[in-house]
Amino acid sequence: MTENERVVARKLTQIVDNIADGKQRFSLDVDGLDEIQDTDLQTLSSQTIELGRKYQEAYGFVMKLATGKLEVETPRNNNLASPFKQLHSELCYLTWQIGEIANGDYDQRVTFSGDFSEAINKMIGALREHKLLEERLYESNKTKDKLFSIIAHDLKNPFNSLLGFVQLLGQELDKEQPDITMIREFVNVLNESISKAYDLLTNLLEWSRLQRNRITINPTETNLNEVVGYAIRIGTTTAIEKNIAINFLTPGDYPIVSDGAIINVILRNLLGNAVKFTPNNGHIDLSVRRIDDHYYEVSVKDSGVGIKPEDLNKLFRPDVTHTTTGTNNESGTGLGLMLCKEFANKLGGTIWVESTYGEGSKFTFTLKSLT
Repeated sequence: MTENERVVARKLTQIVDNIADGKQRFSLDVDGLDEIQDTDLQTLSSQTIELGRKYQEAYGFVMKLATGKLEVETPRNNNLASPFKQLHSELCYLTWQIGEIANGDYDQRVTFSGDFSEAINKMIGALREHKLLEERLYESNKTKDKLFSIIAHDLKNPFNSLLGFVQLLGQELDKEQPDITMIREFVNVLNESISKAYDLLTNLLEWSRLQRNRITINPTETNLNEVVGYAIRIGTTTAIEKNIAINFLTPGDYPIVSDGAIINVILRNLLGNAVKFTPNNGHIDLSVRRIDDHYYEVSVKDSGVGIKPEDLNKLFRPDVTHTTTGTNNESGTGLGLMLCKEFANKLGGTIWVESTYGEGSKFTFTLKSLT
């Protein structure tokens, strides 16, 4: 080996040592390469210099990634940089994902690597839950605002009637010869207004307690036959005014472990609606059917005006305002049906309606024996 070849070999060894030591910058200039006669040394020299060049290129690429410079140009035809090309691609995608998360897209799922991804995904999950809570709170507040505006309007009307007719009643009683017939009419109107206000306040109180989770289920052994019978006796007092017959078509023994008071609230509201939308001299039929050892089905069917097909999906929904005047111009808020749905769900059941416009409606709810 000539002296020049020894110098070249030492320079090549120095390049390899710099690579092994992990140095970032070092010279790749090797003097005397043109004078080398040994072909093996020529090949080794070119390969070592190329290795050094690829090493420096890969090192510079990685260092820029480490400082967050993702717009760096990706080295081509550099096998030393290949693993970091994948890292570069994943970091670019991760940066895009984080940008989307910052913009409110919480459906992203990070798959970058190990513990880092797990931590990011936990954060996304927490943000998603927070967003859902915010949306629910917003919708809940919007629904409650709308509902309370309706309730305030409908609660004001009966009291306006009360005030007006109390004044008229007072004026009539101040006369030397009061008109007894007119006084009776005033008393009937007052009674009707007070009943409406009382029903509305009762539903409002129950709905308010539901929203605050203040209503608890108290399952006791009871019999649906007795619960339905009691609801019919209460409902008959309002049905008499319109000469509406309330019939229990399937009396029998229906033992159940449930909350009879809450079942009564459901029946009271369904019967009240049925009376409201059934014309004078109509009829309302109640029935109970055992589905299996754990479930019963209770139906309230009327011969009333029915519900338009386009209005059926508006029922039981707190986010949709839908009220209809009864056959004798009775008013309502739709709060009663929402109560029915929430109470039926609390008792482990569901509620639905079937109706043919002009022929009547049938409301059905299921009850689960809470044993």
